[in-house]
Amino acid sequence: MPAAIYNILNNAADASLAQGNAQLELTLQQQYQQIVLSIRDFGEGLSDARLAELGHIPQPSTQGLGLGQYLANLTIESLGGEITRSNLPEGGMLTQIIFTSVKVKYD
Repeated sequence: MPAAIYNILNNAADASLAQGNAQLELTLQQQYQQIVLSIRDFGEGLSDARLAELGHIPQPSTQGLGLGQYLANLTIESLGGEITRSNLPEGGMLTQIIFTSVKVKYD
């Protein structure tokens, strides 16, 4: 899972830097029965079509094979989590990695 999160962070940083902004916002919070890692970039966002495909099929990339987001989705989903991505009205994109929290009782 660290590689999946690294890839998402790296892509978010690249998007922000492409717009001349060396900034990301990260939050980790518990919401009801979920743990949510939110990653906000300050890039230009994506078209609705590209956003819908991101993480579900390999994407063409100028810096690699375009497999990073696809593999990140597979990894997170194989661990019972989900990834959501949305464009923000003020620009940039919000990626959320969501896991259901569970209580573990040790005897």
